[in-house]
This record gives sequence, structure tokens and C-alpha cells, in this order.
Amino acid sequence: MMRKLAATTIVALAALSACSADSEENESEVTSSGTTAESTADGDASSEGNLMVVEDGVATSSDGRFSLTLVDGWQAYPAPLDDRVNMTILLVSDVNNAEFAANIIGTWADGTVEGIPADYEEWSVAAGEAFTGEGVSVEAAEPLDVDGETVEGLIVTREVDGVGLRQLVYPIFTDDGFQEIAYSASTDVFDENLEDVLEMFGTLAPVS
Repeated sequence: MMRKLAATTIVALAALSACSADSEENESEVTSSGTTAESTADGDASSEGNLMVVEDGVATSSDGRFSLTLVDGWQAYPAPLDDRVNMTILLVSDVNNAEFAANIIGTWADGTVEGIPADYEEWSVAAGEAFTGEGVSVEAAEPLDVDGETVEGLIVTREVDGVGLRQLVYPIFTDDGFQEIAYSASTDVFDENLEDVLEMFGTLAPVS
């Protein structure tokens, strides 16, 4: 069955990810926010256009701002979901075999856009306001080290289209905006993939 990629916003232009199965009648559709997983599943990197580049296991965001090192079993999909999403990485074994494919999505929010959070405090308040309701929980995540800087994050647990999800999200603030990196998975497989994800997140760095 065709899997689609879609982005659900957390705050402002930043995004969390949702990779879910679609009904048979929608299998031939391309999502409004980008491209289907199958159309980019060859994993071949390209520097032409707004695409991610993968070289020697290092995936660089489509805008050239950040890179991370992939671990076995995870694959970068070069074609972007939309112009806000600069990283798309999926757990290969989930793409055709899971109701929700575990994934990592990176987004860039330009600081010139009105309403964009300027620091973690503003971002966490906006996230708390965005995720409310029955069955939704938002908690602090373990800090992440990015290029020698400590980055705080959140873990969001909620239900999307009948599927229980957990999402680990970190905002990385720079002088001209912020990069958001999010790991999303169904609640039953979130923990078993977390070690791999944290290993990849530990290699996240701005591109010189």
C-alpha cells in the first residue's frame, strides 16, 4: 500500500511529521505537501534543485543548513515535503509494513517571519498551546548537545487519525531563525527506535 508523507505544524512554520497509510482509492495521489515515499525511495542523492544530499552516510538538509549521520536501517528521502521541510528520514522497515512509519522530519523557520519564536521559552509556550485536549501530554525531553550547545526539547504524546503517537522535538535557534528536528513514531515502537534516533541527533550540526 502506498505510504504518504504529511506535515502537521507544531508552532509557526515548524513541523512535526506524520507518515500514515492511505485508503486504496487514494493510492495514486500525491500529497498536497509534497511527494510520496515511493517516488523518492531509491535513496539516490541529488544536488539539483531543493533536494537533500546524502554522501558517505551523511545527510545534508535541502537548504544546506544542517547535516546528520544516518544509522543502519534509516534512509533519507531527497525530495522535500514542502518548502518548509528540509529533512525527511524514514525507518526503512516501516515504509510498507507499518500503520505509521517512524520518521525524522526537519524544518526551517525564518526569523523574519512575524510570530516565529525567538528562543526556547517562547517555543515551548507555543507548543503547549498547540497541543491540548484529552489524551495529549507534553513533557520535557532530555537535553541534546548540538555543536557544543545544549538544546532543550519536548516529548508530545497524542493520537492522530486513530494512531497513538509520540514525538520528540528539538528547536535549534540561530541568528536568522530556527531549525526544528522531530522524531515521530507510534507509541508501541517509539522506545525501541529511540537509541538510533538519539545517535543520529547526536551528530546533528550546522553545515560550515
